[in-house]
Amino acid sequence: MRLRWIAAARARAVAFGHEHMRQYRTNVLILAQAGLAAALAWLAARTLHTRDPFFASIVALGPVVSSQVRRLTRTAQLVGGVVLGVGVGEAFILYVGTGAWQIGVSVVAALGLALAVKGGTTLMYQAGATAILIAALPRSLDIEFPRLINAALGGAVGLVVVILFHPLDPVRTARRAAPPLLAMLADRLSGSAEALAARDVVRAASELDEAQQLDPQLERLHETVEEARDVISLAPAHWQRRQAFEQYERTVDHIDHAVRNCQALFRRMVTAIEDREPIPEQLPSALRELGEGMRLMNKEFAAGRIPARARDMVLRAVHDAGEAYAEGLGFSGNVVVAQVRTAGTDLLRASGVEDDEANRMVRRAVGPNVQARTDLPRV
Repeated sequence: MRLRWIAAARARAVAFGHEHMRQYRTNVLILAQAGLAAALAWLAARTLHTRDPFFASIVALGPVVSSQVRRLTRTAQLVGGVVLGVGVGEAFILYVGTGAWQIGVSVVAALGLALAVKGGTTLMYQAGATAILIAALPRSLDIEFPRLINAALGGAVGLVVVILFHPLDPVRTARRAAPPLLAMLADRLSGSAEALAARDVVRAASELDEAQQLDPQLERLHETVEEARDVISLAPAHWQRRQAFEQYERTVDHIDHAVRNCQALFRRMVTAIEDREPIPEQLPSALRELGEGMRLMNKEFAAGRIPARARDMVLRAVHDAGEAYAEGLGFSGNVVVAQVRTAGTDLLRASGVEDDEANRMVRRAVGPNVQARTDLPRV
């Protein structure tokens, strides 16, 4: 036991060290990006002989910094908003001067243009805020439109630097987003198995409530994948990983379906207990094994192995669900069985099994006697 604890502690320390080193490398790259973007923007502005080339360097920092917390599409909107706001603000300074009503009208003009090009909230806010900043500056005879040129140069340089040297590894980032969700769902299945075996409706309802709280986690998973898709679509350094990422996108879709099916499973489980339907011991066992299959999938994916053990456990869960069905269940119990089968198919697909093969594996696991019956609910 002590040796196992020491080994686990060593593994955690190694994982922490690797994560710390990855973060360090990312931070170094961000600093290098910031310096490179600022220098290149200043050189570009000087080459065009614009006034105040430092303004281009300031704008160039925006994409580098914002790309760490925003999707690249929103970062591009931020840059577009700056350029739009500078242009509107400069126009008002040049033609109508500064003042309260000029600021108000410049905001209306900037937001109107942002809406006209169907920009998002990031573009609208940045355009309005920049227009206020520029229009509020005192008028100078030296001001024409140099800041607009510098803003465009700086924004373009910043975006190019971010796209060419983006620190985010899209495949790794996407793969790290799913395991926490699967782990939480596995815990809900284990708890639901115990509640079902004990006919504990209070705990079953609690597990259902917890499962419904997984929706924000699922939404964050899709947002992470969308962010990674932006990077892999735009950054040439990651184009060679498109195929791997597309495969993982399909995995996320199957995980989404599995979560939805399990949520429906939990609802029917509560109803089965409330209606005092028969609950053979194989039914709680199926839920327990389905959750264990998710945990094994996380472990085997993390180790870089084909999740063979996870697939076996999922098929065992499907088999036990079929055995419970053969024993005789009520309507809600039959729906639970159908959801276990469907979620099992989704998990097999998420593990890399082709759709048709996953269906065949589930049918074999259920058994010919169950397959021959036609009263199992279809979901």
